[in-house]
Order: sequence, then structure tokens, then C-alpha cells
Amino acid sequence: MSWLILGAGCNLFGGSSPTPESLGGVWFSGNQGETWEGRFAIPMADGVDSLSSVDILAFEQDPKDPAAIYAGTAGNGYFYSYDHGTTWQRPATEVLRTGAVYTIEVDPRDVCTIYVQKGDRVLKSTTCGRTFDKEVYLETSTDERLSAMTLDWYNPQILWLGTSDGDLLRSIDGGGTWAPMYRLRDAIVDIEISQDDSRTILLSTNRNGYFRSTDGGLTWTDMEEAIKEFKKADNIYDIQQSKDGKVMLMASGFGLLKSTDRGASWTKVPLVSASGEVRVRAVAISSTDNQTYYYATANAFYSSDNGGAAWDPKSLPSTRAGNALLVDSVNGDEVFLGLLTLAE
Repeated sequence: MSWLILGAGCNLFGGSSPTPESLGGVWFSGNQGETWEGRFAIPMADGVDSLSSVDILAFEQDPKDPAAIYAGTAGNGYFYSYDHGTTWQRPATEVLRTGAVYTIEVDPRDVCTIYVQKGDRVLKSTTCGRTFDKEVYLETSTDERLSAMTLDWYNPQILWLGTSDGDLLRSIDGGGTWAPMYRLRDAIVDIEISQDDSRTILLSTNRNGYFRSTDGGLTWTDMEEAIKEFKKADNIYDIQQSKDGKVMLMASGFGLLKSTDRGASWTKVPLVSASGEVRVRAVAISSTDNQTYYYATANAFYSSDNGGAAWDPKSLPSTRAGNALLVDSVNGDEVFLGLLTLAE
């Protein structure tokens, strides 16, 4: 295992600079995690700033331009790169330079249209991120926050939002108007639209399993029976799918589960640790091989090239926890890793 730190720069985001062993920010591997490069550089007029102290929550890659990558952070808004993560820039819109950004969605038909979920609001840009002059949603309830956001790849005018109180909202006009679509009794943690059939949607919670729609969200089915045999699988953290939607991976309190029928049923994916002993914090599938999987925990990164039958464990490049994964849409061996400082 080797680590390379590129563009360490200085720390202008407050607090003391992290030590080499506790760096955060964005890391890149071109060989399935065998080696890692820290990609931190933020060119400035008066020097080079650094992402090395920043905690990463989420990634998004431009569906038409793989060189364009977005990173949401836990306290510093979001950053974007137009050179495949080698250097990073900050948005001009001040509200998006601070606070937590949980989700970023890029319109696959018009990549200059970008949605950013920040705390209690969603902001929209139609100028490739140069300006965000439209706040398309604001949660006014002090007891409720936005907890999930997804853009429909088949019809990008459809945007879905989930809240911490279990409300599911839909806009069919790019965020112009909103309508309630469903109500759960638990926080919605993920909304996954099948890449194989956009009418199939999985709605995940952190305590009550997941719900499934096969008619574009008009009706929903509680899928408790599909995961009943897997202890603590109703505590769902994340669901990711292959580029063609033929394979889904679910990270849950049980461990890792796999579906090949758009979430109708699941099978166990054996992990290095016993099921439920270690939390899978991030999971991903290669963009070029549906049998190559990746997952990250608080202490390690794992890869498998045989559908999870065997795993190759690797050290993380920092003492921070693995928290977000992005597999390059063209080269399935290239992985971006976001690290996060866990609360003690």
C-alpha cells in the first residue's frame, strides 16, 4: 500500500491543519484501491488551498463529461472539479460555500442544470453552477430536514425528496412545484431509481426497511418479507446499483445484500467480518464489470472481482473513516474515496 499526497497546500477552512495520518478530503485510486493519491489542490489567486482538512459526504459525476466531478462536504459546502479531481474549485454562490451538502444531482440531458441539497433546502443552477439563483425547495418545519434527493434519469424534470419525518415529495417540473406522494413512519435515507427500469423505485429507511414502487411512485409496497431473514437488515444505510441496473447492493445493519431483480429479493454477500459486526459505510459497483464490488468501513477498504465471493482488504490512506465512494463511469478500476471524521 502506498499513498501520494497531491496539492496539500495550506488549510484555510479553520482549525488546525491535519497531521499526515489524519488527512481528510478526496482520495483517488486508479487500481481498485491498491494505491491512493490525495487530491486536495484548490488553486487560488494567491496560492494553493487544500481539501485535506475537509470531511466528504457525497460525490456526483457529470453523466456526459467524466472529467467533471462534484463533492459535497460536512461543513464547507460543495466543491467541483473539471479535471477528474486533480484540482478543485468552490462555487461563487456564498450559501453553497458553507454548511453540509448531502446530495448533488446533474441533469443527464442538460448538464448545466444542477441541483444541490443543503440542509433544509434545494438550490438549482441552470448555468453549469456559475450561479444558483433559484431555491426550488425550502423545508420550513423546524423539526424536519431533507434527508434524501434523487433525479429521475429517464425524465429529469422529475425530482424526488425525502425528509427525516418520512415524507416523500415529488416535482414533475424541475422543482417548480411539489406534491406529497407517500408518508412513512421513519426517516427516508435513500431514494434509488432503477437504471434498468425507471418505474421501479426503492425507498429506504434507517429503521423500517424499504418500500418499493413499480409504477413510478404512484403506489408502494412494504418489502419487509424480502429482508426478514437477515437480522438488522431493516436498518438501511445505502443502496447502490450497477450502471445497467442489473445488480443492486444494499448496505444495512446486517451487512451487505445483493439483488438481481430490481430489489424484489435479496441474497447475502459474505464479508470479511461476520455479518453485522462492522458497518459498511459506503458501497459501489464497477461501471464496467457487474462482478466487481467495493465497500468501505471506518477502518478499511475492500474490493472483490468475483461478485463478493472473496474480498481483498486494504488500508485506508488516513485514520478518518471511509464515507463516500465514486467509481469512474468509464474506467471501473478508478475509484474516488471520501473520508469523514467520526464523532466520538
